[in-house]
Amino acid sequence: TFNLQDGQGMEAAREALHYLTRLARERGGIEIVLADPMEPNLLVATLLERFPEVKHLAVPGAGYDGIKNLAARQARGLYVVYLDSDCRPLDDQWLDRLLAPLRAGKAKAAAGITYYYGTGLWTRVQSMLDFGFLIGHEHPIVGCYASNNCAFERQLRVAYEAPDGPMRCTCFAHTQALIRAGKPMLRVPDAVCRHILRAIRDPDVV
Repeated sequence: TFNLQDGQGMEAAREALHYLTRLARERGGIEIVLADPMEPNLLVATLLERFPEVKHLAVPGAGYDGIKNLAARQARGLYVVYLDSDCRPLDDQWLDRLLAPLRAGKAKAAAGITYYYGTGLWTRVQSMLDFGFLIGHEHPIVGCYASNNCAFERQLRVAYEAPDGPMRCTCFAHTQALIRAGKPMLRVPDAVCRHILRAIRDPDVV
C-alpha cells in the first residue's frame, strides 16, 4: 500500500487485490500479503474487510524497499512476486510467465515489463522515462528492474535484500548486487503490467 500514502486512489488497490484473490482461488497454493507501511487507517481497514483472505503485514514507517524485504521474510512460499497496488497485470498468464524462468531453473529472479495506462504520446513518453530500461532493453539479463512487477526465489530475496533508506527505490543497486553475486535477473517481456499515471490528467489514460 506504499503508494496509497502518495495519493493513489482506492479503486486501483481494490482491482489489484480482486485480480490476485481471484487468481489464488482458481490456482491454489498462492499466499497474498498486503505489505503496509502506513499508520492504521480506514482505507486499509476497508480493503482488509473486503478481502479477508489477504494476510496483512503492517510496519508503519517502513520504506518502499524495506516493506518488500519484510514481506519476503514473512511469506511462506518458494517464490515471492511483487505487484504494487497501483498496477494491474495485463492478463491471467502474467504470473506463469513471470515465474517461468524460475521454475525452469534458468534464473532465481525475473523482471516483468511495466507500462503506464494509455495510448497517448504523454503516457508513452512517461513509460519510456520510468521503465525504458526494460522496455527498450533486449538483452535477457537486466541491469535494473521495476519493483512493481518482479519475482524472486524467496530465499534469494531474503539472503540478498534490496537496500532500504532515503532513496525511494533501490532496484538498480539491488540488481547490481545480484549480478556481482552471480545471480543475474532475467527480463520477461511478456509478463506485462499496466501502471496508473497520477502525475497529470491525461485524457488518454483509462
